[in-house]
Amino acid sequence: MGEPILIVDDEKVIRDLTAMILTARGYRVTTASSGAAALELVKKSPPALILLDYMMPGMDGMQTLSELRRISPDSYVVMFTGKGSEDLAVNVMKSGAYDYIRKPFNNQDLIERIDNVLRLRRIELRNQDLLAERECLLAEIAEWNRELAKRVDAKTKALEDAQIEIIQAEKLGALGHLSAGLTHEIRNPLNSINLFAQILDQSKLPDDVAGYPEKIIEEVERIDQLLLRLLNVSELSVVGLANVSIAQVIQDTLSMFSEQMQAQGVTLITEICPDAASIQTDEDEISQIFTNLFSNALQAMPTG
Repeated sequence: MGEPILIVDDEKVIRDLTAMILTARGYRVTTASSGAAALELVKKSPPALILLDYMMPGMDGMQTLSELRRISPDSYVVMFTGKGSEDLAVNVMKSGAYDYIRKPFNNQDLIERIDNVLRLRRIELRNQDLLAERECLLAEIAEWNRELAKRVDAKTKALEDAQIEIIQAEKLGALGHLSAGLTHEIRNPLNSINLFAQILDQSKLPDDVAGYPEKIIEEVERIDQLLLRLLNVSELSVVGLANVSIAQVIQDTLSMFSEQMQAQGVTLITEICPDAASIQTDEDEISQIFTNLFSNALQAMPTG
């Protein structure tokens, strides 16, 4: 079945003759006797081609052409005209008609001209579809590019983070070598201090200093544990966590400073919640925090 064609002419003979020729050619033909009637038909069902008479009473061909271009831009218009001047042809084409045919027309020429116009229309509509498809593909490609850019940014960030981790590991490795050397050098004099403190602890000392050697031994052991922890950190080891009672840690830490507080005339008042919950943490680290706090406090109160 051929494309639909609308014939618009106020002369019934022209309408009937043209319809008979085009129907025999296989086209689906409708007719209208005026511009207004043609516009109503086009609004309901736009045809592929409109054969439009130039000279019509009421709404003439040029007025009808202007309205047709507005309401059905995909319908091609071929103008019928009894005049054949160059100025008329130029005016018709500028107004939006695709071609014009002079009356009276040759049947074979009419068919060839219409076949050619419709073939070109099919090509142009296909080109429009291809352009629309191209725009869709370009939009998809743009979206793929944006997604690819995001993935590249994410991979780049991951590589940068990995590079930072490598650098950090290298620094920690260097720190580990340094820490191992320092630990060895520091633990030697600590062993001597610990040995002399044990000797003093076995000696008879005045009562007011009798507990000092034991405190020295405890602090030496604390320093030794800190050195071992420094080595563990430099080797990226994971600190073990356990349930720790903060209240107990505070009490144990305060007991180490009892002689110093007594010597400095410091009064100790503790207010600790009796049902304080335990927390998951590292006991040695928490103990070190309170040790630093109490030591700083005592340094700030040398006279009680």
